[in-house]
Amino acid sequence: MSFNFWTPSLKADFHRVLTSMRQLTDVPSEPRTYRGGRTSQFDTHTLSIEDEMRCADAIEFLAHHKEGARFVSTVTLRECHERLRIVLAGNTTPSSMVQDELAKVMDHGKLLEMVIRLNKSRILSRLRPTWVAQPRHFTRRQMSLQGRVQTCIVSIEKSLQSTAQVTQVLERLKGLGDTLKLVEHPTESSALLDAIKTIVENCAQVASLGSANSVEEHLKSLGIGKRLAESPEIRQIDKLASGATSSLTERLTEVEGNVIPARHGNVVDAMLPRRHSWPVMLSHFVKITELELPWHRYALVGQGPLHIQIDRLSLHMEFASTATGLLSVYRRHDGALDEGKILKAADIPIDSSLPIRGCRATGKVAFGISLNAIVVVQIEFVWETPSHQ
Repeated sequence: MSFNFWTPSLKADFHRVLTSMRQLTDVPSEPRTYRGGRTSQFDTHTLSIEDEMRCADAIEFLAHHKEGARFVSTVTLRECHERLRIVLAGNTTPSSMVQDELAKVMDHGKLLEMVIRLNKSRILSRLRPTWVAQPRHFTRRQMSLQGRVQTCIVSIEKSLQSTAQVTQVLERLKGLGDTLKLVEHPTESSALLDAIKTIVENCAQVASLGSANSVEEHLKSLGIGKRLAESPEIRQIDKLASGATSSLTERLTEVEGNVIPARHGNVVDAMLPRRHSWPVMLSHFVKITELELPWHRYALVGQGPLHIQIDRLSLHMEFASTATGLLSVYRRHDGALDEGKILKAADIPIDSSLPIRGCRATGKVAFGISLNAIVVVQIEFVWETPSHQ
């Protein structure tokens, strides 16, 4: 067999045959088939099965991105006492660079400190000490979180009889109230960051009392009314607590020179180059229906052909360069892409090369391919190779 046996036309025919076979058997199944359902949580494990699989998928994506799929075949997690062991299975030992970078990513304490530095102003706006300027939309001075917590403590004491669980909640809320005094007055930068970290960790301690890691849900389980359990101060505590449990509250992400706020659910999200919490696409074969639109995945392309099938519509692409970024499929009227950057699939000759020009300064490129008057496939990538045209 010659080196050039697989011509573009032959490869396209081959993937069309695979598509028809998958329609008959749907084998192998899509990852969502075994990741979409809910599973029971084991008392002996901190991570749920869904979180463990998602974390393993994300780490595998990072390892593939750095070393290539031929060197890293799969990733498994082993939850040990007070630590998480990551096992990379492959044909070779992972490079020291990959091991070092994963160690940095999973360093919970340092990641929390970094996020607090990035979000200091946002966290202070939640704490609302008197020396911090209020947003313009507030017409009168808002009470600080410390004052609201003290009011909340009094309300809980009046609402519930004293039980072991209620006493525990009150003790931790009082401890949080004392900790909030650390930001009562302005202080120098490093001391302020330490104070904010202590407050966030105390919020997490309050939230950890319930099985749902939520002060709101725990108070409801104790019989507290919705008005108090869903009060702004309780929800602020939950939001601050998420910064310690996931090492992420609201991270600032720089996108094409503009700093915009982006919400991330957990540490895994922070590892991926994303503006939203979309999942990672593990397969280069995409099969969806119009009912699932809009559909978004983060992907690494360029290591093989990409085949997208939406109901009876089919699109087969190959990339000359390796790239990471966002792959979106949406209804045309839902998209924000300039119409000038959307190409009609019917106008693209089969087996043709399509040069796409990106921004040399950022290495980013975005374009869309319309499959019909309704469906558009949008691709937004950062090219890793020197030439991204």
